[in-house]
Amino acid sequence: MSKRIIVILSVVLALVMAAGCGGSASSTDTPAGQTTATAPSGQTAAPVVERSKTVTIGTNSKPTTLDPNNFRDYGSQAAINMTYETLIASTHVGDPYRPYLAKSWDIAPDGKSWTFQLQEGVLWNNGDPFTADDVVFTVQRLVDNKDTLVVYNQYLPDLESAEKIDELTVKVNFSKPTPLAGNGFRCMFIIPQKAYEEYGDDLFNKQIMVGTGPWMLEEWVDGQYTHYLKNENYWDKANYDSYFDEVYVRYVVDDSAGVAAHLAGSFEAYFTSAGLSTDMTSLYDGAGNKTELRVVESNSTVWLGLNFKEGSIWHDENIRKAFDASIDRQLILDTVMGGGAIPNGYLPANMIGSDATLPKAVYDPDLAKELLADSSYDGREFGLMIGTNTTNEQLGLALADMANAVGFNMKVELTDLSVFTPRQNSGDYDFFLINTAFPDGLPLRQLNRVVTNLDKSGYQNDELFGIINHFLTELDETKRFDYAKQANRFIFENKGPQISLFTKNVITPVDWGIIGVTYYPDGLWDYIHVDYDPSLIP
Repeated sequence: MSKRIIVILSVVLALVMAAGCGGSASSTDTPAGQTTATAPSGQTAAPVVERSKTVTIGTNSKPTTLDPNNFRDYGSQAAINMTYETLIASTHVGDPYRPYLAKSWDIAPDGKSWTFQLQEGVLWNNGDPFTADDVVFTVQRLVDNKDTLVVYNQYLPDLESAEKIDELTVKVNFSKPTPLAGNGFRCMFIIPQKAYEEYGDDLFNKQIMVGTGPWMLEEWVDGQYTHYLKNENYWDKANYDSYFDEVYVRYVVDDSAGVAAHLAGSFEAYFTSAGLSTDMTSLYDGAGNKTELRVVESNSTVWLGLNFKEGSIWHDENIRKAFDASIDRQLILDTVMGGGAIPNGYLPANMIGSDATLPKAVYDPDLAKELLADSSYDGREFGLMIGTNTTNEQLGLALADMANAVGFNMKVELTDLSVFTPRQNSGDYDFFLINTAFPDGLPLRQLNRVVTNLDKSGYQNDELFGIINHFLTELDETKRFDYAKQANRFIFENKGPQISLFTKNVITPVDWGIIGVTYYPDGLWDYIHVDYDPSLIP
């Protein structure tokens, strides 16, 4: 059971879209800002009974890969996160990192190396000991495959080498100062050298999955479910020893199917990357004796990624600004998203680099028409690639209606994740809608993806790239934060290569007593520490 659980009861209804690299929080962590919606007045809570040792979580975020260092989507990372672990993990609030497979670490004064002291007594789930050799091997695999492995090019693009100091000490080196490498280390899942040398990529492709985490993958049926068994020899049982022996994570197409399955008893929690659509919350009326609606205030941001390939309309600044001016964000928040907050500039408020002096985005259809008339736009049709779920579809259609009302010819391309990610990887899109968390309060992931051309957008701008590179390497914290602010202003004023829409809060329906199915204030989420606490059942 978790050592410490804080439950703040309140009635709040809101919604967020969240994604990003997430490192697990300890089972003793409780997200700041999380609230729950209580059972409706007059209803009687279900009696406490001993329950099954199997728990089932429903989600629309299905994995597309099990390679621990080559995931782009959070469905894949959430599945990997059950079995594999990282050197450090995010606290999601306050001091950004906590020990995980590493119990401590030191950063060199020049910022070009990190030295980790590893936990003692950690075993891989096949019984082999975890040592510094595994960390060195993981780093080398990333370096050797820097052009293909996402964790390298998105989170640790300056990773150079690793060296074993002794069995439980390893030094990781970078080609230049990397004061923010902690954000990448909590995404770098450590893989076993011995098992990988035996199986190669079949370790993941054939679901062998030798890891150090609290759960062992039993089976992944693509598009249907993943099934995990408890790792009885988990090294950190003192902090996390789940009530459950088995976890099923079942995948659904959309909110309608997910809510129906949850209400029918197929799930104990319905957990989606977009949060529950507000038009679905009423379906839980009368179910308060079984299910609570948990709400978390989050910084996760919904944004548009523009493609600057040859011939793209987005090269024209007037077109970008016209599209931005055509968006009535407040109407979308009120009618589609159910209310919420609009970020100042490109980065959410209270994040490193946010700037309260920047004006909020303004809806001005007359200005949009003027800018469009004074642009190179020739009336061509272009598509918004958008992931399939109810909220996304409504949001995409709203954006299309607004854009087309000022003279654009935009269509919505609803795209399954299995297609969305490969298209994003190859640059086969006009623009896309996505949501991204800002882990640890840092814009590192967002700014990294700009300079590394992660989305194959083809965007080039020496001024912005220079600012971002200063942000990534500056050792002085005050100066580094200023570079983040400069990047924020540049992207906000130029409406490219990304256009921010808004931040939202998230609501998740979870059966009373189920814990560890968690969204965090920095927009990340996981269910690695799923557990049961009957004392929380009202």
